[in-house]
Amino acid sequence: MDELVPYKALDTEESNLPETFNNVINNIIGIIISLRFQHWTTSSFAAHKTAEDAYTTLQGQLDQLVETALGSGDLTNLFPKTVNYGKMTLDQLESNIVNLKDMPLSDGTINVLDDILTSIGTIKYLSKLR
Repeated sequence: MDELVPYKALDTEESNLPETFNNVINNIIGIIISLRFQHWTTSSFAAHKTAEDAYTTLQGQLDQLVETALGSGDLTNLFPKTVNYGKMTLDQLESNIVNLKDMPLSDGTINVLDDILTSIGTIKYLSKLR
């Protein structure tokens, strides 16, 4: 699960989001899409269910992150005019989230980021199981 499927991502130049926050949001979306493809293409029921649980959890956490950040004022604009393509490894996303937590964010946003880091750790572990 090192490389993710390309996906449309928010363009930092058209947004007032900090670049790291933008990368985190975009790459969580990319991981969710990658997990959905794994879910659809596996022949193992256990892997199928694990991927489904992982993308469902991340999708809910992403929604919670964006809504918490919007409500606290950590984010103000999520509607850029253009999109680009991107991909990132789980390790890179994890690093971006850690960097994002160093920014002046509300406690609610930090708490959701911690939950997402926990999910990424779980996904990394489960992706090593065969």
